[in-house]
Amino acid sequence: MSDSNEKPVRVAKPFFGGATSFQSVFPNVAKIRLTVREHGTDQKFEAEEYTEADMPAGIHCRNPRCWLGGLRLKPFLKKIFADLQKHGKATFEKTALCCGHEEARAKPYRRCLHSFTLKGSVEFKKDKRGETGKLPVLPKKS
Repeated sequence: MSDSNEKPVRVAKPFFGGATSFQSVFPNVAKIRLTVREHGTDQKFEAEEYTEADMPAGIHCRNPRCWLGGLRLKPFLKKIFADLQKHGKATFEKTALCCGHEEARAKPYRRCLHSFTLKGSVEFKKDKRGETGKLPVLPKKS
C-alpha cells in the first residue's frame, strides 16, 4: 500500500483525442491556432500552442498545490466561437481562472490563484447561404 500522504497522479483523458475529434465537436471551424499561457504566483510558464489536429480537452494547472484544477476548453471555446461569429472577428484574447483549489491542512480550501491567457485565431468554414442568408436555388436540369 502506498503512503497516505502521497498525492494521486492526475492523468488527462483527451477529449478531442480518441473517439471524439475537434472537427466533430466544432464542425464549423476550418482552422484554429491557439496559444495558452499559464500565469501563477511567482512562477513563469512557457506558452503552449495547439491546432485543430492536437487540441486537448483541457489545460491542466501546473500549480503543485492545486487539486482538480485547469481549464476545460470545450465550453470556453464554444462561447468564444459564438462571440467571434456574432461580431465577424477571427482573433481573440481571453483570460480564465483555474477551476481548482489548493490543498490546505485546515478547511476551507483556498481557490487556486493560477490563470490562463488564451490567444488565438480561427478560420470558420464558409456557409453555403451566402450574403443573403438564403440557400441558393439551383436551376433545374432539363
